[in-house]
Amino acid sequence: RLITKHVSDEGKCPVTNESLSADDLIPVKTSTAVKSRPPSATSIPGLLGTFHNEWDALMLEQHALRQQLHTVRQELSHALYQHDAASRVIARLIKERDEARTALASGQAIAPKKRPAASEDDESAKKAKAGITPDVVSAMTALSKDLSKGRKKRQVSESLASTESIESYSLLTSQPLHKTTQPGITACDIHPTQAFVATGGVDSSVVLFDKTEGKIVKTLTGHSKRVTGLQFVPKKEDVFVSCSADKSSKLWRSSDGQMSSMKCVATFKDHSSEITGISVHPSSTYFVKDSSVQEGFTCASFHPDGLIL
Repeated sequence: RLITKHVSDEGKCPVTNESLSADDLIPVKTSTAVKSRPPSATSIPGLLGTFHNEWDALMLEQHALRQQLHTVRQELSHALYQHDAASRVIARLIKERDEARTALASGQAIAPKKRPAASEDDESAKKAKAGITPDVVSAMTALSKDLSKGRKKRQVSESLASTESIESYSLLTSQPLHKTTQPGITACDIHPTQAFVATGGVDSSVVLFDKTEGKIVKTLTGHSKRVTGLQFVPKKEDVFVSCSADKSSKLWRSSDGQMSSMKCVATFKDHSSEITGISVHPSSTYFVKDSSVQEGFTCASFHPDGLIL
């Protein structure tokens, strides 16, 4: 009725203000029946239950929204971190490119340094170091003869492990001896008479381990790069030698016969490249070192008789 009266008086639509007549109106028929309330809403306990269910649904929806918000924040943080890292890499590459362009334009490209030619004095010094004295050769020959005779007469012990027993070996224990930041054992040797094991690692240290007690006796430091070889001296229970990729070898000795008091007593720096291996002569008086770059060897070891290398 209000719409009809407005259209008859004004001749316009009350919403759009466009011209409108009563004939343009379309009657709409609606149901006059009123929808009854559900049984749960006809009492106070029912209404409280309905409100409680709606409250639970609202809280669950809010919790889900918070989880989605947290996930979106994490994804955004990760994307920002990747963007920052990419920006840093791009900036570094642009800087290096600009520096290379500048050096190329100014003609100041760095040329590789040439190794200076060895002088005659250096060559003569190297030649003077090479070789073994006749006295050493005589001592090695005499020892080789004695060891060779004893080795040929020696009978094979019946207590040696058989092939079947070796195949049945299994791991009993594992010990973390070296640093976990630089893992890896590169050399190992067992003491000839005592229950000690020496290991050299990538962390440039030598570890003395008591296999009976199951603990580390001492960690020896002194090398600056990975240890490439070590060996106990057979006839001297408190002495062993080690070599490293830092071009040096060391002689370790105990002051009182105990492994816990082991320390470095001599350092040898005869090589110009990294040392790859070390071997002690059966006489326990000499040892040999090898270098893969200088001499072209990757390993070396004395024969049990001591006359062959």
